[in-house]
Amino acid sequence: VKFATFGYWRVKGAVMDYLRQNDSLGKSARARLGDIRRCVRELSERNGRKPTIEELALAAGMSEQDVLKCLSYEKWDYIGSLQDAVDDQEGEGSVLAALIPADAETPLQKLQWKERIERLSAAVKALPEREKQVIVMYYYEDLYMAEMAEILKVSESRVSQLHTRALYNLTRMLEGDNG
Repeated sequence: VKFATFGYWRVKGAVMDYLRQNDSLGKSARARLGDIRRCVRELSERNGRKPTIEELALAAGMSEQDVLKCLSYEKWDYIGSLQDAVDDQEGEGSVLAALIPADAETPLQKLQWKERIERLSAAVKALPEREKQVIVMYYYEDLYMAEMAEILKVSESRVSQLHTRALYNLTRMLEGDNG
């Protein structure tokens, strides 16, 4: 016996088993979808136009609701490339392009943002201790000037001075990084 004779059926069986195991629809849904497709084909050939839902329901022996449900399965039955063309409001695009929001950050923008955060973090760490405390309490802990004054045991005007001085120092350090 030649391997081709034996191997063909083994390989075909393995492929079919794999497809059945990974079928997103299931056996009964796939059978009903097949019936609907067959009815669409037959009615289209006979009438010279696409059949209505009522005609499909009558031909398939199903309710209109069941026909609509089966037709909704068809969306999940297609597996295609992300590069396949799809129509969008602006013309032709790809499935991949349709999945990515137009305003999505690019990798470069993400990297630049991360670098800015790292520079700012390093600059905050380099501040004198009191200024660092004021920045952390104000921007990270969302405390008011009065609350910070109570914690630091200073006046609100002193907290405001420390805050202003910290912002000045941060600006100077960050501009020094860019210069």
